[in-house]
Amino acid sequence: MVDQKGQPVNEIGFQQAMLHSCLWKKQVKLKLPPPKERPVTHQNLWYTVYCCAKQFFLPTIHAQEFEGNADIQLTTVERLENARPQVLITPEEVKEYLKQESGIERLKEMFTKKSDSEHSDDVDVIIQLTRNSGFAVFLLTSLLGGNAARERFVEKNKHKVYATRFQAFRAYNDAIVFGSLRFGLKWGIKSAFFTGLFMTTAQMISVYRNKSSFVEYTAAGAITCALLRMTVGLRGMFAGAVIGSALGLVGGGCFCAIMYATDNTQQQRHYSTIEQMLRANRESQQLSSRETVTSG
Repeated sequence: MVDQKGQPVNEIGFQQAMLHSCLWKKQVKLKLPPPKERPVTHQNLWYTVYCCAKQFFLPTIHAQEFEGNADIQLTTVERLENARPQVLITPEEVKEYLKQESGIERLKEMFTKKSDSEHSDDVDVIIQLTRNSGFAVFLLTSLLGGNAARERFVEKNKHKVYATRFQAFRAYNDAIVFGSLRFGLKWGIKSAFFTGLFMTTAQMISVYRNKSSFVEYTAAGAITCALLRMTVGLRGMFAGAVIGSALGLVGGGCFCAIMYATDNTQQQRHYSTIEQMLRANRESQQLSSRETVTSG
């Protein structure tokens, strides 16, 4: 195939060019068929809901099946023989033990660790309240300190000219951040120290008396505020003791109301602790006696 000048022409390229020109002249637009949409059925919907619930709400249990013969499994008689004996501790036994112990012994037990890393329940309460109060006061006072630092920076540097806009914003942000951290850490440490001293004093008096009432909180408030006002003399200590006793009376009433409403008073906690200790001692004695009889 040759053109008008007698030169050969590629047939495939010529056919493609003619096809494009025809399509352009007739303005033919090729339309592809729309994709088939997947119908939404109730089965698909419920399966999606199940997958979401399984991923975020339903617990995942990793267990391993027992691999072995049936002869290895324990029978009912062997299970009963190896079962721990049921020990019943009567209230009279607990009351008899409480009569024999003293307040000094309870204080020693309060500051004695159960294991290498576990404190007693009373010390855990003191640590949690001290940490939470310090963190909460730090957050609140850091916001107030940031606002005060911003106002001081604007008042102090309103006539100062910076070389660039970046330096101005850098100095502004540094003043706010360091001011908020300084103010928040100051009052957060003070609040944590006051709460720790107050709760330690109140809990020690409560453990010594083995009773929860507003008396120990009133005394703890008076002692704590008097110690904090020690630097201003006897008059300041006396005024701090009066104010602290009033605040301790109000706070102690709220604490006692919460403890009696939740059945979490000092005498109830100590009663359950002594009951568990007596039960553990009785179980250990019975197991040792059974081992002695079996070996004999």
